[in-house]
Amino acid sequence: MALVRNRRYTIRISPFVKSEDGDLLNVALEYFFTTRYAPLYCSTTVIRSRIGPFIFDIPDDTINFVIHEISKNVLVQWPGLGTKYGVTNGVLNEVPKAVQGYVCCATRYQLLVTVLLEGSRGLGSKMLGDFRIDKGFGAKTTIDRSNPAIAQAQECMDYWDTKIEELLVGPLTPRVVVKGSNVDEPATNRNWKFRGSNTSLSRRGTQW
Repeated sequence: MALVRNRRYTIRISPFVKSEDGDLLNVALEYFFTTRYAPLYCSTTVIRSRIGPFIFDIPDDTINFVIHEISKNVLVQWPGLGTKYGVTNGVLNEVPKAVQGYVCCATRYQLLVTVLLEGSRGLGSKMLGDFRIDKGFGAKTTIDRSNPAIAQAQECMDYWDTKIEELLVGPLTPRVVVKGSNVDEPATNRNWKFRGSNTSLSRRGTQW
């Protein structure tokens, strides 16, 4: 039988199995393994290096499962990516950095929400299949994001979300309408003046 990707296989051994000497096993055993996940636009190495000890007890297979689900959802959220980069068997033929960044940040967010906000319930030790994700993979929810690590992961998601939009529609350029005029043009090459002291305009980059 050929193994199918993105599949979990469970092996169950009956307690009535006997050894060559006729001794009963007397205990039911169960093992599982998963085949290769695809798409997978991030890695457990990146996730563990970014989150640190918070997810020490979560197996790599569970982390890969979360990465896979968020990776699958990319084409649902941005179907234009498939048109622009091509898709083979549900996997982008070319994976832009913005997509990798978004998937890594969304995975961090979901794992942190589960472990930090619900860790007291023991979810940190849950295995694949028992791991509950808050309101869907990569979803923006109304949970309390006061925890700095969760807030940073959310900011990171938003940053790469914008970058993906720019890949599809081009840079987002502010437009202005001058009062008393029907002119609507991009607000580029303009000199902006700020009132008050110590006023600055900056954009902080986000690492994933």
